[in-house]
Amino acid sequence: FRYNLALSLVRSNEHTRAVPILLSLVTRLSKEDWLYARSLFLLGWTKDQISKGQDSSVESFYSRALSADPAFDKAHLALAIFKFRKAGLRNSESDFKTFIDLAPDLDPPARVRNYNVMNDDDFYSYARAQIRELNVPGGIVGGKPSSLVMAVDAILSCLQDRVGEARKILEGAIGASPGDIHVIKAIGYQRWKEGQIEDMTDLLKELPGAKTSFAVNLMLGKAFLKVGHLELAKNAFMNITDTYPNRSEGYSHLGDVFSRMKQYATSKEKYNEALRKSETDIVALRGLARRDGAFKFSKTIESLLPF
Repeated sequence: FRYNLALSLVRSNEHTRAVPILLSLVTRLSKEDWLYARSLFLLGWTKDQISKGQDSSVESFYSRALSADPAFDKAHLALAIFKFRKAGLRNSESDFKTFIDLAPDLDPPARVRNYNVMNDDDFYSYARAQIRELNVPGGIVGGKPSSLVMAVDAILSCLQDRVGEARKILEGAIGASPGDIHVIKAIGYQRWKEGQIEDMTDLLKELPGAKTSFAVNLMLGKAFLKVGHLELAKNAFMNITDTYPNRSEGYSHLGDVFSRMKQYATSKEKYNEALRKSETDIVALRGLARRDGAFKFSKTIESLLPF
């Protein structure tokens, strides 16, 4: 209730009223609580809007959110924008690159949705406005816009169902920086959103550093699985489990691969491993439902549902 109230106040441009509610929340919640990182993120974003980028405490709120949840894509983007505005691209590019490599909402829902909490996707509109204001020639980026920031803008366009707009942005970005790995990842993301599976795999499969990229392996693995190239899909998802062993996605998608291979015992093992990493991983839950005939709701999952 407190989180939803604060978010409602932010949406209503009553930012100063939201701050004490959020400060109270982050004091009360444990770092393990799902809402803790989200509350810190919302607090940072709220104070950033109040101060118009002049409140130095904002950076610490975003950093604390990421300490609690290193894969929190919105917090990486918010921190990147804050650093970009404050100190230029060099200081912010790591978080911009991380945002791209997290492949945010590539194929939602990846998690059981929390129906008790309102979504904060209006942050994406704020983020787009900020980076378009900052990423202009003659400003903090220098003589020409940053292709990296254009790639982020394109992903935000996709998240707002403006895929055609994203294509045009990326044409400009790759024209300015041919071969830029992060722009190519964003192009792969955009092509997945457009359903251009073959084009996406051709683009990404030989990309330098692909083996350790979460986004590249997730996109390739899902694409290969979709068209039935099971060994290639398995290799991509194993790259994720090797490089990101604490994330559930590689394991849950490996469960799908082994299920398609009719290796059901191994499939079930991978699904269960995914749920040990994240009990709200919906790919794993659906996979076990197909095998066992019913979802197995934990108390955590039941608390997220609207019934």
